[in-house]
Order: sequence, then C-alpha cells, then structure tokens
Amino acid sequence: MATEAIRSTRIRAASVEVPKLLARIEAEGRDAALPEQLVAELCLCLDELLNNVIDHAGLGDETTIELNYRLGSDGVAAEIVDPGPPFDPLARPPVDIDAPLDARVPGGLGIHFVRTLMDEVAYERRGSHNRLRIAKRRGAGGSPAISSPTTS
Repeated sequence: MATEAIRSTRIRAASVEVPKLLARIEAEGRDAALPEQLVAELCLCLDELLNNVIDHAGLGDETTIELNYRLGSDGVAAEIVDPGPPFDPLARPPVDIDAPLDARVPGGLGIHFVRTLMDEVAYERRGSHNRLRIAKRRGAGGSPAISSPTTS
C-alpha cells in the first residue's frame, strides 16, 4: 500500500462523531473500488475501538482522537491515537468464548472481535498517547505485512 496516501483526521471524543467518520471511510472505500467486505470489517473494528476509547478513557467531549488510515489496493490499515491514560487492550488474556456465560470475566470481547477480523493488531504507548494499529490484507494472496498508517 505504499502508493496510497495516508489520510489523517481528528474527531471529538463523542460517540456522535463515530458514525459520520465511518460513513466517510465507507464512501472513500467505494470510490477506490475496494471490496465492500474489506472496508466493512475495517469500519466495524474502528466502531468498536473508537467507542471504547470514548466510553472508557475518561476523555472530555472536546478532547480529540486522531485517526490515520490507508485504504489500499492490497488492504486497509488504521491507527487510533488518543491522549487517554496508558491502556494496552492487547495485554489482557484472551477471552474464553467457550466458557459458560456465568463463568466468563466481563470485558475483552471487543478486542477479541478485532483480533479475529484483522490480520494485524498492535499497541504502543508513545509519549502521552496510546496508539492502536490494525490492518487487514486484501484476499488470501496479500502481502505478509501492510504499511502502517503511522505518522510521526
């Protein structure tokens, strides 16, 4: 995906912002003639992750969350950057989805879902910001790695 430009945007940390952003990404995916399922899976994961930041990071409505993303011919990738307290969602143990409901520890299903749909998921704390990167290759014959949408 090296030839596709990194898109970068910021949204207020308010749940009302997420559907507008996702609609824009879906439209950009259609304009780029990307497979609908590829873009839908990216948007589903972004919906989960962005709303988790908004709901659990303790950010005010006027705080901004940055999203850097690529929609490329070989796949899609995104990075969510938030100024919340350090939180690595990948550090929690995997969810036992086979355990009876009454034996399950609450939480973790969202990141399980993201890990299942995406080919790559990575967390980094850089300075005073959390950075969560996700990527999905297009089709089974995709390259082993997708260029990260990370900006400096």
